[in-house]
Amino acid sequence: MGAETFYHSAKGLSAKEAYKEFADAHMDEYGQRSGMQHKGGLQKVTLPSNVKTDKQIWKHIETLIEKSPYDDKWGPTFYIEVLNTGKIDVQEITGVTVKKPENKGAAQWKTVYVVTYYDNNSMIPSEKRVEKATQAEALDAAKKLAMNVNFYDVKIVLEKKLTSKTNLIAKVEPKYKKVKKPANTYYFFGWRPS
Repeated sequence: MGAETFYHSAKGLSAKEAYKEFADAHMDEYGQRSGMQHKGGLQKVTLPSNVKTDKQIWKHIETLIEKSPYDDKWGPTFYIEVLNTGKIDVQEITGVTVKKPENKGAAQWKTVYVVTYYDNNSMIPSEKRVEKATQAEALDAAKKLAMNVNFYDVKIVLEKKLTSKTNLIAKVEPKYKKVKKPANTYYFFGWRPS
């Protein structure tokens, strides 16, 4: 049984994916992968930093193919990977989905007593608030605040607060159009049985 060299480039998201496309494209009339089924897996070869173009890569492969370990017809298929450096996983917004919250039963409200006052010690007077659960607690808090000379305009305000129902009106989510991740380029080479 003889041996022959092979060279091929293919695109894929991984070396395995690109190699499958390459091997499937080289089926013979008996449904065999032209000696590819005898190969011992894939082995990555590091590309020298000064080799950049397609032409330089093929020239570099030609210098390797006659040397060990690249000259073994039963050995692995060697490959050089050139990563795609362009944009990856670009997504485009194609519209929006509006989700309204579920309305589960009647809204639950809670009554609170709010004591409001102004603090004279503040550089910028602003209204302060203290929430109390009962009217008696609110009256006690208001009396104590009113006795302090630094606080003024003390009031008790009755408020109703929503406790069990969501205050979310709607949730807007973008819809995306998925764009396939650009493939990397793989240069396969080696010897195979003929």
